[in-house]
Amino acid sequence: MIQKICPLVIFLSFYFFPGSLIYTSGITADQEIISSNSDMPADTTMNQSIHADKMQNFEEAYLLFNYRGIVKRTLVVYYEQNFFLPLMEIFDELMINYNLDRESEIISGFYIDPEVEYEIDLKKLTFKNSDAMFYISRDDVIIKELGYYFKMDFFLKAFKLSFTVDMRNLTLNLESEAILPVYSKFLREKRYNSLSEIQRLEEFPLLFPRERSIFNAGFFDYNLSASYSQNNLPFYNYELGLGTEVLGGDLKTATRGSIVENNSNLSMSEYRWRFAPDKNNILTSLTIGKITGTGIQSSYSFDGIQLTNQPLEPRESFSRILIADRTMPGSTIELYVDDQLFDFTQTDEAGNFKFWVPLIYGSSFVKLKYYSPNGETRTEVQYYQTPYVLNPPKEFNYTFNFGRLNQLDDKYVQASGIYGITDWLSDEAGVEYLGNDLFKEPIFYNSLTSRISSGYLFNILAAPNAFYQLSANAVYPSLATINLSYRNYETNLLYNPVGITDEVNTNMNLPLYFDETPLVIQAIGNYQNLETSNIYNLRVSLTKNIESYTPNLTYGFRQFGQERLIFKQAFLLIGLLKSIDVFPEPFNFFRGTLLNTGLNFNISADEVESFYVSVATNITSTLRLQFDFDKNLISNFTNTRLNIFFDLPFTRSYTTMGRDYFTTSLLGSVLYNPASNQFDFFNREQIGRTVSSFRMFVDEDGNGKFDENEQLINGGRIKIQSANSNIRVVKNETLVRDLNPYTMYNIQIDESNVKEPLYTVKDKMFSFEAGPNYVKNIDVPFYAVSEVSGYVVRRLETTNLPLAGVKVHIEGVDNDQKVIVNTFNDGSFYYFGLRPGTFKIYVNKGQLEYLNYEAIPGEYVLKIGLVGSEKPFENLNFDLYKK
Repeated sequence: MIQKICPLVIFLSFYFFPGSLIYTSGITADQEIISSNSDMPADTTMNQSIHADKMQNFEEAYLLFNYRGIVKRTLVVYYEQNFFLPLMEIFDELMINYNLDRESEIISGFYIDPEVEYEIDLKKLTFKNSDAMFYISRDDVIIKELGYYFKMDFFLKAFKLSFTVDMRNLTLNLESEAILPVYSKFLREKRYNSLSEIQRLEEFPLLFPRERSIFNAGFFDYNLSASYSQNNLPFYNYELGLGTEVLGGDLKTATRGSIVENNSNLSMSEYRWRFAPDKNNILTSLTIGKITGTGIQSSYSFDGIQLTNQPLEPRESFSRILIADRTMPGSTIELYVDDQLFDFTQTDEAGNFKFWVPLIYGSSFVKLKYYSPNGETRTEVQYYQTPYVLNPPKEFNYTFNFGRLNQLDDKYVQASGIYGITDWLSDEAGVEYLGNDLFKEPIFYNSLTSRISSGYLFNILAAPNAFYQLSANAVYPSLATINLSYRNYETNLLYNPVGITDEVNTNMNLPLYFDETPLVIQAIGNYQNLETSNIYNLRVSLTKNIESYTPNLTYGFRQFGQERLIFKQAFLLIGLLKSIDVFPEPFNFFRGTLLNTGLNFNISADEVESFYVSVATNITSTLRLQFDFDKNLISNFTNTRLNIFFDLPFTRSYTTMGRDYFTTSLLGSVLYNPASNQFDFFNREQIGRTVSSFRMFVDEDGNGKFDENEQLINGGRIKIQSANSNIRVVKNETLVRDLNPYTMYNIQIDESNVKEPLYTVKDKMFSFEAGPNYVKNIDVPFYAVSEVSGYVVRRLETTNLPLAGVKVHIEGVDNDQKVIVNTFNDGSFYYFGLRPGTFKIYVNKGQLEYLNYEAIPGEYVLKIGLVGSEKPFENLNFDLYKK
């Protein structure tokens, strides 16, 4: 009982009587200090004796040590006008290097960087490092049997560690300008997402695999629109879709049509069924129906069959690359990936170092920070781009399409395979056949993609009898990009119906930094050389953000030449975008209004051709209005319209009203959840996606399933590793939408806001595989938590003494829960919050070795069951004997 109320007594003492902290008896303190140092040198005993007569004035307190939210540990501190903090315990938590020489009473090591060495001499009472040396007052340190306690000012002066004490909340907080080792480790672990599937599954076990059903109700998408105008009949369009699971695969059907004067016209009806076997390297999906196949020229829509072993879910991880270099020996190098500290290392005797860096598809910023022994620093930045045309090394993927083209009604056969030769080179080979009278032979092609250095991509595509293409792309750390492609066509009416002989395309994005916001220059150019003519297109724009203003200037030029006839056209567009964020009451809801205006000057005709003004504002979080006005001065035509956007949680609506017309639309999706027998509404199309539902409950019978009379958990939240997911909580049920089917998702349960503190979740981290076109219901059971308590007592020949400040480890055997608690002044320890599982409890081995004691028993092993686990485990006592 004492153990249970002890934390409450501590809190009340601090809160109501800040000057009356829990005392350590002066007699007990003297006995502890003098009697426990019989094996120490005389000087040390003398130093402690000097402090012994003062210990009766010191107060013992227990504060929760907090650093950036990643270190949370209760520490024993002492107070007498100033707080005295345990140096070695704090350094252990912060992972700061130190070594203790008990004989000479010297604490030494390095601070963060191995080159920054320090030494604390407790005999000479001095501190020194490479930058400074100062004396330590005897009043600044307390020497105890289990450690050394220093004033907070000492930590600030010696290591620039700024400690503050919050008496109201009994916390000890730390701020440091330097990145401390424990935080560096936290950042590295946070950034390091395991690249291998095995590691991911070990961290997030697959508790909810994908199930297959003969039939599963799914999504109903709708897009309805109506148009009214003068002198025309009302016109209605509809697009309806149904996405379900049939025979273990996802089925998508769609219907499009229109209605005019009660006459219905069905313009399109289609279906597509896709079956995904269990994951393997031979076949990932079989698709039947209307499919979009990718050819060498463009994407073709056909009715037929597709076989492939391409991954169903979008790839994220690509591969690991080796970065190896040489610099000054003794240097420290930090590796940052996308501005997050990922790793650090020290060079060897020759100055060599290396990192294995994981790359993802898309773009990755890789930054190396060099810290040389002489204090010099420098930074190197590399930008890696990894397009999907680069296959992972040593991985082969194929695609086979067969069917009939929808528009041409010709046979269509296409097959291709891509192989990742290395992490910088991939090759794709394929064949394509269109049964058309214009060209009846198959086209064989080969595409070789290479990443040279970090930000340069090259591609060579050869398709004899069709065309040859060379393209290059460069991306720089400043986000400047340059793209250039050249294509040479052969005579082929099917692949080149307009008779182009050569074509050049280029675009550039160049940010120029004169201050914090860049001047962005964008340029797009195109040249086509036809058999009888040529075409030039050029567009250059300049954009600059100046506070809430964004002016832009665009120059455009187009030239068409045919024999002696040359047509040229040039224009200049001047625009300004203004964001208005401040409005007086009661019009403050107009905050976020955007004013956009522009003027089009026809350079060729030397006159202003048109101008426009647009104003957009949010009335509420779901209602947005936009007013547009544009006028063509040459034709004297004026267009004015009002756009109304409703973005409700369950549907979306777009309405446009002009001078003589009116259009409106309504779109969204409906999902039926058979498990809860209810309908869920969404404001986005959901066919081809999936939804997961999470329900947290108290599992009273331990069967892992939600039963009718079991209690729901209030305030539980989930964290999902998905950039596109949308989370909504309704009646203690969490819905996550916009997930990819056939994809593994990692889940973390957040209990910080749970209203029932006596319960905790067993599996805080797990993964599930999303199914196609339906809701996946996941029940997350909670169980009652347990408490443990006991004493740590030192057994002497004539007396038994409780030992304060001893670390007691509570470590999960079959789970990831690890807790360290300190014994109180009476030698007791207490912890409340153990979830079900097997635990071992033992005294810190380092402290036992330091004191030259052994604990009996060596450890306790507890098994906490799922049902009735809230019972206390008391009298887990440890007796310490001299070795």
